[in-house]
Amino acid sequence: MATFYGVNETKARAGNNFITGGQKGGKLRSYFDTYEAAAVAADSVLDFGALRNDGTLVDFQVWSDNLGGTTATIDFKVDTTTVHSALDISGAAAYADMKAAGSIDNVGLAVTAGDRITAVTATDAITGTVKVLVTVLED
Repeated sequence: MATFYGVNETKARAGNNFITGGQKGGKLRSYFDTYEAAAVAADSVLDFGALRNDGTLVDFQVWSDNLGGTTATIDFKVDTTTVHSALDISGAAAYADMKAAGSIDNVGLAVTAGDRITAVTATDAITGTVKVLVTVLED
């Protein structure tokens, strides 16, 4: 039986000190915000603020009410990277639960201080509550 090691463990075993900052001994930081939308038009941007430090995206969770419309979707981004694309937030598809970080490719995404956490109301006006929780492993 063979033993296989993760990327950072392989680097550490080889004496490589160039493990990406925060991925060994880093601190988890959470960014949480709520927006109460009232007839926010399609193609509008909801801005949930900026990340304070460089780091690695660990999780991006979204909760919402039924935000109305028959075709309502919303895209969530960190800076220019879409971490949730075209989430269906209409009618019965409204979130009673949370939606996690989208694609596995988004877990481990390098983020920079000042990157904005935004949502774009892509296809329909929305009304209701949107909550976002972003977790970053900081250097």
